[in-house]
Amino acid sequence: MKKVIREKIIRYLPTILFTYDDLIGLYGHPYHRLIAQYTKEIFLAERGKNGFSVKKLYQVTLPKPMIEIAKRISASFKRNFGNATLPTPTVAVKITEVGDFKKQAMLLHVSQRPIFNDMQPYFDKIPVWIYYRIFDKEYFIEVK
Repeated sequence: MKKVIREKIIRYLPTILFTYDDLIGLYGHPYHRLIAQYTKEIFLAERGKNGFSVKKLYQVTLPKPMIEIAKRISASFKRNFGNATLPTPTVAVKITEVGDFKKQAMLLHVSQRPIFNDMQPYFDKIPVWIYYRIFDKEYFIEVK
C-alpha cells in the first residue's frame, strides 16, 4: 500500500495532501488509519527532498464538541473511538459547495453505508442543500 501511495504522488505531483488521521481513521476504519499512517510516513521521510512535490499534509480531525456529540448519537463511533483523542483542528474548510459531490462519493461506498447511517443520520435522506448548510465544514490539522 505504501508503494502505491508513493507511486500516486510521483505520478500526480500534488503539493498538498489531505488524509484521514493516523490514530483511529476518523471513525475507526482500519484502512483509513493505515493509509493515513503510510502517507504521513512518506511525507515526513521525503518532504523537502528534490523531486518530492508535496509541501503540506493535512489530516482530518474533529473539534471536541463534535466528538462528544458523535459519541452520544453514534454507537459505532463511540465503540470505535473509545477513549482516543484527536488533535485540535487548525484548519476548517467550508464544504457547502461540494456537498453534492461528497454525498455521491459517500453513497458509492455501499459496504460502509451502515456506518454512515449510524454516524450521520439522515445524510442520504435530507436534501444536500440543507444537510451541508448544517454540516458545512471539515476540520484538519497540518502535519509538521
